[in-house]
Amino acid sequence: MLRSTSAKTLVFRRYQTTSYTFQRIPTLEDIRSNGSNFSGLFSNKAVKQLWFDRGNELVKNLNQAMAQTNTVLDREYSFAALAELSMNNPELAEVYKNASNSTSLIYFFSSIRPLSKKQDKAIRRVGYEEMLKTPGDEFGNKPRDPALVDWINQSFGSVRELRNLIINSARGIKGDGTVWLVAESTMSEEFLNKSMFTNPMYHNLALVNTYNGTMISDGERSGQVKRMKDLLAKLQREEEDNVRRKEAHKATKEQENMVQEEEGEKKAEEEDAKETVEQEAAKEKPTDLSDLQLGTVEKAEFDVAFLNKRLIPLLAIDASPRNYLIDYGVFGKQAYLENVWECIDWEVVSRRLPPRAKQVITM
Repeated sequence: MLRSTSAKTLVFRRYQTTSYTFQRIPTLEDIRSNGSNFSGLFSNKAVKQLWFDRGNELVKNLNQAMAQTNTVLDREYSFAALAELSMNNPELAEVYKNASNSTSLIYFFSSIRPLSKKQDKAIRRVGYEEMLKTPGDEFGNKPRDPALVDWINQSFGSVRELRNLIINSARGIKGDGTVWLVAESTMSEEFLNKSMFTNPMYHNLALVNTYNGTMISDGERSGQVKRMKDLLAKLQREEEDNVRRKEAHKATKEQENMVQEEEGEKKAEEEDAKETVEQEAAKEKPTDLSDLQLGTVEKAEFDVAFLNKRLIPLLAIDASPRNYLIDYGVFGKQAYLENVWECIDWEVVSRRLPPRAKQVITM
């Protein structure tokens, strides 16, 4: 059995084995049965490979991984819940990988819809000459929900700026990766546990990149970037301390050579001085000036960015090469991303929005 505890761990117990099947999306089922394209974005061939073939392969691998690890569920878990429960167990790495990839794939395809015949855009392979052109700044697909538009304007400045950030973030991903639009809670998990508040409040929207098929997870991100940065800074300080000690030892050796060349009657006196220098060098600890500085606003924001905060995924944009190579070619990433924007289903995004807190208290 997989049982969720407060620490999000897994407990094994024998129950009836659960076998997963991949999710069905009616629009994509119609495309397969009709042999039509995903208007404005994918050919029928691309839909078959990216959704049906890949989705079935992921589920097949997931079921095999669960069978090999004797993983038996006490109830039916979604792909996202299964990934959450298995992420911290090395023995379930394959379970996590396939469940997480399935979650990202479902989020992407459930966030887009085919264009109408009037809106349909050509799906064509792009040559190298497209790389020399300035990316287009005109777009037609805009959210109509006033609440969502207001939220976007407050978080990013405008819908246009959100589009630019999403496309540029996706272009910056090399290899397998996804850009997520998320709602970020204003209160950390630690503060909620110590306060009278039972549910987090959401006020800001943010973009988060994930790589290699991983999905958005609160526990997976919480403080890891900051801890890694602090660890690297500590290692750098230790290396600098070692360099200073070596330089002090070198200076001592040079002084020792000078002492040996001096007159015999001063030798004892100089050796005492050398010993004193060595003792002082060993005790000396250079002052880290960064400890005496307040730091920048950017550093302060980085220290608390996504630290123990809830993240609700609203939109997923798959920027992986497999998504554009089939129809757009090796130079077609920009064209693919611009077409993806035109196919975003903003009604789906609006339905995923949590209640918004107008009064912001960031803790």
